[in-house]
Amino acid sequence: MKKAVYAGSFDPFHNGHLYIYEQAKELFDEVVVMIANNPNKKRFTDIADIRHYLVKMNINAFAWSGLVADWCKQNDVYYLVRGLRSTSDYLYEEEVAKINAEINPELKTVYFRAKDNISSTMVRLLHEQGKDISKYIPEIKLTI
Repeated sequence: MKKAVYAGSFDPFHNGHLYIYEQAKELFDEVVVMIANNPNKKRFTDIADIRHYLVKMNINAFAWSGLVADWCKQNDVYYLVRGLRSTSDYLYEEEVAKINAEINPELKTVYFRAKDNISSTMVRLLHEQGKDISKYIPEIKLTI
């Protein structure tokens, strides 16, 4: 069984994130979403709220404040999913992948190209300015 983790701050989780998650689901048997707590970033959305939102969308999600590579090693997960919007994303992700490989040599980083270039930062900025962000945020479809 091929299991992958899709890690990020997801602050907020938007349609770009959902697209990457759906692409990963086509390739892996199981994809779990790790809501990472980066102490260098000020959060705008509570991690518990993000997790609750994802669970309502039938996405297996959990919070983690340690290193992703350590969690993967402890949980026998060998694939890390990352999304790329631009060349600068690629350069950053390659740097992180090299460090992750030093911590956990069995961990492979798998990149998926983003469908659009929207960032969580841009979604937050639009929201803070009173703009409608509904087209950027997944609609929760509950099944009864």
